[in-house]
Amino acid sequence: DERRREAMTRSVERVTEADIRRMEARELVRRAMAALPDRQREVLHLKEIEGFATREIAAMIGCDEAQVRVILSRARMALRGILQKMMDDERTTRTD
Repeated sequence: DERRREAMTRSVERVTEADIRRMEARELVRRAMAALPDRQREVLHLKEIEGFATREIAAMIGCDEAQVRVILSRARMALRGILQKMMDDERTTRTD
């Protein structure tokens, strides 16, 4: 039991401020992605997380590559807007 506590303490001490910021950023992006419309979230996930090519995504979802590019563009724009609002809300909360 004592060894377990010591091991946990050592692992917690290794977590840096940068690690915490990265975890917070990932969570923020996850929440923002969840707020996207289904099709935008799906296409953005396939492209950015799964690494599929535009051509492959088009075949998967049954549309042409130009439409995939439009969906990606709109998804990225919406994601930026959502993240900006989340950051603004966070700043407002901290200053209150």
